[in-house]
Amino acid sequence: EILKKFSLRLVQSKSPIAREAGWTGVSGLLKEFSSARATSSMKRELAEWIVSNQLLSLSLGSTTNHEFIPRIRSMLTLLPMEEGGVLLQECHLQIALDTCRTTDSVNVAIQIQQFIASVTDLVQDQGLLVDQIMQAAVTRRIELNDHTLTMLCVGDEGTNLIGAAPLNLYNLDVDGILRIAKAIEQNSCLSRIRFASDAAEDLEEFRGKGFSGLVHALENSKTITNFCLSNCTFEGSAGNELIL
Repeated sequence: EILKKFSLRLVQSKSPIAREAGWTGVSGLLKEFSSARATSSMKRELAEWIVSNQLLSLSLGSTTNHEFIPRIRSMLTLLPMEEGGVLLQECHLQIALDTCRTTDSVNVAIQIQQFIASVTDLVQDQGLLVDQIMQAAVTRRIELNDHTLTMLCVGDEGTNLIGAAPLNLYNLDVDGILRIAKAIEQNSCLSRIRFASDAAEDLEEFRGKGFSGLVHALENSKTITNFCLSNCTFEGSAGNELIL
């Protein structure tokens, strides 16, 4: 009880150092109560503590700690199913979306992207929010110049393309697409962009929603030397004019 109270107080602190110490304590509790030694009543008590203090939301809202995904998985293992069998509520996904949009940590963006991709079966009724989180995570990684992200695939058909980060432009407004365009133009790690056929088919719609901004970004990128539009590939020195 002492450790729970102390960890909770630190987690709710305004000091980043104190919050990190608090999450370390929470992680220790999760590890202990998830072990074979813990009784069902002990696990239920910890689950109630997690819910009553909104620790799942607080963890998803962490914009600096890149170890929080294993902690969230441990929480989900302990928590009882909500009505309808849904553990992750819309409020949780909205917090994850806000975190992706504001974090200054590449690791946080990557881990949220990977985590949401792994739990899509739990949030099937929140497809729009899931798409927005994935879009925000990839956009933030581009903005933060993630050196591990060198290839981008636009469109659903690129989801399983090895080595490429998928980016779906559907449901994005003009500002959202222009933000991606600006990030691509200023990024120094991206070298390849591929438009899958499902995205290529809607080029005119995208153009009307700000797609010309993406074209401008590709023309001005200093690093992108390979641009593939469905079955057509543009290769050459960066900065060449693209005619679409």
